[in-house]
Amino acid sequence: MHLLSFHYKSPDATSEDAKSAADEILELLGTITGSGEDVGTKFSDTAAEFTDMIASEIKTAGIYNASKWQSAAMAVIHAGGVANKWSSHLEDYKTAISNLKAEAEDAKTRYLGASGKTSDVDKIIKYNAEIRELNGRAGKAWAGLVEDSDGCSNLLRQGPTESAMKVLVAEGGIGWLPYNVLGAEMPIPVDASDGKKMGKEMEKYLDEDGKVIDDRYYEIVAALNAVNARALVLAKRGDNLSEKEIGFLQSFFEELEKLDSDPRTAANEGTGYSEGVLSIPERLSAMGAIDESGQIDDKWQGFIEGIGTGLLVLSDETLGGNFKYVPDSVANALYGPQSSYYLEKEGAEDLAFVHGEQYWREDMRNLSVILGESNDETQGGAKFSRELTATVGANIDTLMNDNNPGSPAWPEFHAPSEEQLESLVDVSTRNKSANHAILTGEGGTYETDTKDVLEGLFTYAWEDEGAAVSGLTDWISEDALSDLPSVRERAGEAAAGLVEQITSKDMFAKLVSTGETVTEQTPDGPITYENASFTALNPEVASSLGDIFVRYVDSFAFPTGQGDVAFEHSEGYDGDPQIRIAMEEQNSIDFMQFLMGDTETAAKTVDTANKYSTIMMDIGAASGEPGIAGERVGRLNGMMETALQNDALDRNMDLDEAKERKDNLVAMGPNVVADTASLYPPIGMGVKWAINFATGDIVDAVVEEAPHQSERETNIFDRQGMKTQSDLIVLDTAIESDSENIERMSEKDRETLKDAGILVPDSDGELHVELSENKLQELDAEEREDVDRAINRSLNLVQVKVEVPDSGAGSFTNSGRHYSDQYLDNFDRKKEDVQDKYGVSDEEYKEKKDAQSGWSW
Repeated sequence: MHLLSFHYKSPDATSEDAKSAADEILELLGTITGSGEDVGTKFSDTAAEFTDMIASEIKTAGIYNASKWQSAAMAVIHAGGVANKWSSHLEDYKTAISNLKAEAEDAKTRYLGASGKTSDVDKIIKYNAEIRELNGRAGKAWAGLVEDSDGCSNLLRQGPTESAMKVLVAEGGIGWLPYNVLGAEMPIPVDASDGKKMGKEMEKYLDEDGKVIDDRYYEIVAALNAVNARALVLAKRGDNLSEKEIGFLQSFFEELEKLDSDPRTAANEGTGYSEGVLSIPERLSAMGAIDESGQIDDKWQGFIEGIGTGLLVLSDETLGGNFKYVPDSVANALYGPQSSYYLEKEGAEDLAFVHGEQYWREDMRNLSVILGESNDETQGGAKFSRELTATVGANIDTLMNDNNPGSPAWPEFHAPSEEQLESLVDVSTRNKSANHAILTGEGGTYETDTKDVLEGLFTYAWEDEGAAVSGLTDWISEDALSDLPSVRERAGEAAAGLVEQITSKDMFAKLVSTGETVTEQTPDGPITYENASFTALNPEVASSLGDIFVRYVDSFAFPTGQGDVAFEHSEGYDGDPQIRIAMEEQNSIDFMQFLMGDTETAAKTVDTANKYSTIMMDIGAASGEPGIAGERVGRLNGMMETALQNDALDRNMDLDEAKERKDNLVAMGPNVVADTASLYPPIGMGVKWAINFATGDIVDAVVEEAPHQSERETNIFDRQGMKTQSDLIVLDTAIESDSENIERMSEKDRETLKDAGILVPDSDGELHVELSENKLQELDAEEREDVDRAINRSLNLVQVKVEVPDSGAGSFTNSGRHYSDQYLDNFDRKKEDVQDKYGVSDEEYKEKKDAQSGWSW
């Protein structure tokens, strides 16, 4: 019977050949960079800057172009990496064949003996069976090598792309080279084992008697910050870090978490009471790396920034992180003083008089040092950020309490400074999902009441005037107009939650009267208000709420609530999204009263109302629904008047002072925003997505034209001015809708309006109405009377024609006078309804003011 033999295919090249070729290719980096043949080896083992790789004589040469040098370097790294990868595949194939050869020799010895021959048929059959199986495995190994060859060829054709580099960093032996040339766009060669090793090494530097800073320290810091930089790039693209990169951070912090506390005692200066990661600032302070003012030594700045940013990245679910990866010392601090960790600290370490909250305050101080140095473009995860906002807001009094253990034998426990707290809030409010959770009533792990959180954050007199805290709400106004429904919905839910919480009866009382004193600078000198509103106390928060008012102005002007404040998202006219915050009139009044607490925000709010009124007049006339428009503006007027009255009473103003302030706010309004016309698009978009009585085309046309006619804005508190403006708009609409209306007007009235500059020809010679009330203000009393009579007579004669979309009727007409009166009658009726229900007359105002004389609110 025939004996089979083991056979296999041999490639044209050996692994040694491919490796030699890879080395020769990578040595070209030395030529490109001018830094010698070993530059590839030197810079593949650690993170560095590309400029570090380039020789100074090249960098200073006139021909040096960083982009071109980077492209050339990447081409070399790419080709060398592919060659290295091919070498590995060849070596794997060589090893596989060598092993198969050994198995074939073993089979030969077992079945054929030393002679290699036998007449035993059974042995020959068994031997041939094993050789056949080995030949099959050799064939599969060859097929795998061919497949690997194709893969390497594809990588070469692909060029030095990010996806190609991911493969080559893992399998091409090029290490940090892609990152060092192109930065965080390229993958990073780290994993959990690297993190564990580096974390363990870093511990040795974090001791007063430990290892002196050397090159390895800087290599570790560079690797940590490289992962963080990679996270920032991926976050902007909506991608995750790889499991290896997350694993690096996780294991790195796990090692740092093993750091022990070194409590201060009567006999031992120690470093502090914090443990794990949070002990690091205390350790650095003991080493002199952080001075008494909080200034961090330059050599340690990169490390503190690295761990601060790394904690945020590690916690961020959108990057592949998770709150469960956060070190326990940090998580315990975020849970707050009510967590079991701090409760168990009561009286620990022979400090029977020390409360657990004092350990917590010190931990929060150390956390503020770490997170305060984090990259300001990086956010923590949703749970991480929510917990941090909740714990600061709900425990603000504890954090700012200077109480320390009473025994002079024990050094003080340290709490965070106000500036450090502001930095914590700045970090915690970067995550919009976390802000949404707080504003919609979702507290922390220990079921923190979010009203307590908001009260703490809003009523504290921040040195930055609430700039950091305003991050909780600043994002809403921008996201409210997003093209993405999910983003709009999140913003709307947050806005509704905010309105519901701060205008609830108990919260309103706390927020409108904070017990704090505010001094406001006015043209007549400083005025001091006691027990001021939170918006007077923190004007940056007021400004943020004012932006929300701009975006949802129609919701505040036309409350549609049925008891609860809620975000409504449905389909309106023409399939456009219908976006509203359903609320009660009292919610709207209370919210506007908050806005009146800060003078600039109050002026902007009044200006917004005036612009809204102008837009609604135009929409009402163009849509054939002037009555609906007038009702909306009238209601807004009544509620805003009430809010101003309430705020003035709280400021202990007399009636004349209250009226003067209102007039001043109207005058200030257009000057508060640098480009006041820029308010029209967001107001208009908010209106378009809120009303259901006009098509999107009508709203778009009105809003597009409005910024160019800002000189004709109405004063929502000037009833006569609004009547004149309404008459002019209706007359203009009538003439535009039917050219015969010009002929319906008497010749005398036409000439009167022409002479006054009210009727003017356009470029085609066609007459149209000049809507600026400034024209009327230029007239003397007699001329003004003539013009008013001409307008009134003309409105009685002209007919307004309105096209009705999706209607068999097509259009309908009505007299101009009827149109304008509809707007004004509904304005007056609704304003009166609101003021009768919520406001006070001048006499009632005086009575209330007299009742509180002798003591201020």
